[in-house]
Amino acid sequence: MSTILEGLNEAQTKTLLLQVLSWRVGDMPSLVADLAKNFSISESNSIAVLELVCPILDYTINKNPESADAIFQNVVIAVNDGVKRNLAENAFASKEKCISFTRDHAPSLSRVLYHDYTLETQIATESLGRIARPVATITLRIQPSSKLDMLLPPLESVSMELAKDVIDALNSGFDRLQNQLSKIVQTS
Repeated sequence: MSTILEGLNEAQTKTLLLQVLSWRVGDMPSLVADLAKNFSISESNSIAVLELVCPILDYTINKNPESADAIFQNVVIAVNDGVKRNLAENAFASKEKCISFTRDHAPSLSRVLYHDYTLETQIATESLGRIARPVATITLRIQPSSKLDMLLPPLESVSMELAKDVIDALNSGFDRLQNQLSKIVQTS
C-alpha cells in the first residue's frame, strides 16, 4: 500500500491525513469507502492504507512536531523511507500503554464524554425494585488524561454490567441528588 501513498503529491497527502484524522474522531464514518473510490482500490486495500497511515501518524504526532507541516513531511518521509514497520510497532506500543493506563484509572467527570445507560430485564413491566435479575450495561467513552504524551485513537469504550445492589446504590444516589437540587431550587 506504500506505493499508493508514494504516488500522492503534497496536497493529496495533506488531504488524506486530514481525512484520516477526521475519521479517527468520528467525523468521517465513510472514509474506507471514500478511499476505495478515490484510489480505485478495494475496501480491504483501503483498510490496509489506514493500517499503514494511522500508526505512522500517531508516532509522528507523539513526537511533538513543531508544526502541522512537519507532521505531513514526517509521515511522507516515513512511508517513503520504508521504516513504516518499525514506526508502526512503536506507535502500537504507545497505544497499548495508553489503553492500559485508561483501563487502570477510573475516568474523571472531565474525561467522560458521554454514556449510554440501558436496562435489560426478564420482566420489563415490573418496577426496578421487583425485577428478578436486573442487569444494567453502562458504556463510557473516555479519552486519556492530558498528562499522557500519547494519542489514544480516538476514544475507548468500556462496558460494565452492574448487579442489582449496584443499581440500587446508583438509584439511591440519584434520588439524594435530586432531593438536594430540589431544595436548592426552592430556596433560591
